[in-house]
Amino acid sequence: MASPVKPKTKSALGQEKSYWQIVFGVDSRALVVFRILIGLLVILDSSRRWPDLEALYSDQGYFTRSLANEYYTRVAGEHWHWFIWSVHLLTGELHWIQALFVLQAIAGALILLGSFTRLATIAAWVLIASAHVRNPLTISSGDTILKLMLFWCMFLPLGRWCSVDAWRLNRRPGGTAQIWPTVCTSPATAGLFLQIILMYFFTGVAKWNTLWFDGSAMEYVLRLGIHVELRGQALLAFPWLLKLSSWGTLFIELVLLWFLLVPRYNNLWRYANWIAYGLFHLGIAYSMSIGLFPLICLTAWVPLIPSSFWNFVWRVAPQSLTTARPVTTAQLTTSTSPLNKLSVAGASLVIGIVLLWNLKNIEERPELRSVLPPPLQAVGYWLAQSQHFQMFGIPPQTNPWFVFEGVLANGEKADLFCRDAQLNYRRPQSILATIPSHNWRRILQNLTNSKAMFLRKGILSYAVKRWNGEHPAEQHVTSARLICFIEELGPNYQATDFRTSIWDEYNDPSKKPKGAFDDLLESIKKGEEKPF
Repeated sequence: MASPVKPKTKSALGQEKSYWQIVFGVDSRALVVFRILIGLLVILDSSRRWPDLEALYSDQGYFTRSLANEYYTRVAGEHWHWFIWSVHLLTGELHWIQALFVLQAIAGALILLGSFTRLATIAAWVLIASAHVRNPLTISSGDTILKLMLFWCMFLPLGRWCSVDAWRLNRRPGGTAQIWPTVCTSPATAGLFLQIILMYFFTGVAKWNTLWFDGSAMEYVLRLGIHVELRGQALLAFPWLLKLSSWGTLFIELVLLWFLLVPRYNNLWRYANWIAYGLFHLGIAYSMSIGLFPLICLTAWVPLIPSSFWNFVWRVAPQSLTTARPVTTAQLTTSTSPLNKLSVAGASLVIGIVLLWNLKNIEERPELRSVLPPPLQAVGYWLAQSQHFQMFGIPPQTNPWFVFEGVLANGEKADLFCRDAQLNYRRPQSILATIPSHNWRRILQNLTNSKAMFLRKGILSYAVKRWNGEHPAEQHVTSARLICFIEELGPNYQATDFRTSIWDEYNDPSKKPKGAFDDLLESIKKGEEKPF
């Protein structure tokens, strides 16, 4: 049995590693794992949204194209169609939407296998960015990170190792297994790293307020029952832990991540960040239910894992796993070809747009809102680079829950949205368990914003429509109300202190309003009243 080929050393390469190779280099084995996880995430994103396609992406549901048009007209102006695009908006037919999400899942599977990798990555990016535009109310920070990672993945050599593409290339006449460099460096790896750094840093900037400085922010966050698990709420019994986690979050987002750009002891700084953010996101996954966010963020850190880790885990030289034509590290990083210069300029432009976009989002600095010129902002929209990272930058001040109160034709009452249909006006022990999915939790939380009041229309009508479609005629809804309960959070928190508001009301249009005489006749039939 032949012994594995040993990795080339620095002296074997005949060159010293440059700053760019040290700071922005990605181990080829990390790219293999990264590609597999990205493909899995694309599939999971499609499957997670599948049950709500009719409700949230078609004209037969709640968030119709007309409502989407009203949303973007208010947010981006009447001419938003010129720079905000979505293939999901071409038609409101459910079959079209389903076909697009099936294509997304297929693209994810191809990425996972490494088959037609670049084409599949482009398709996944287009479809995910398009779906985000179709219904922005369901989008969380994790969804945005996945979209932005896919953008840079289009320019990464994801299919060169341990893939169907590499196997297919090796099967060509005269094809032989060749050696690839252990570490790859390109404008795309630099763009991906800088995007991750800017995302976390501006999330930390959003936390520049008293509640995070005094350590009380995590208490507010863990009282947000619409996303927090019961085991997360149990952590409220450890105030010292909450303070440490608040201060630790500020440190890793504002300070620690910048050491990734330091070439000296760069592996050490990568390990420190990887461990810190790994524990951070595992803690979020333990305490909260916020969709794919923890898994997406953990995946984002895979390219930054140093080669020494892969040497320990793999215990096989990366060259023995590759099947593609040889390219030296120098060709990837120092080529002066026009194409390489163009790629560097393109990556620099995109990162510049990302930096300016995040600067204009700083709420405490309104003078920065015009820092991104309209032409560059249009380019950012065309490239699906729109982003706004807060992640509880301003800790939640209220804790909402909702009751979809419905009166049925048989006289009974039910909660039209709760999984068990039991009508309960008291605060549920687990608020997130009363809402069907993460998509709906995101929507309902977004609608608590006073600026989103115009979006509340239609959601109750859809709940009634869905209920009636799943129940016999005697259980159809004759009238309904959407009630929002708001619990005030803060240092003087009291579980019994809340207010209510009626968001929407519904009355069966086929039922004519009853007059006083009709009410009298009905009460006589029930024996409640006697005629004079």
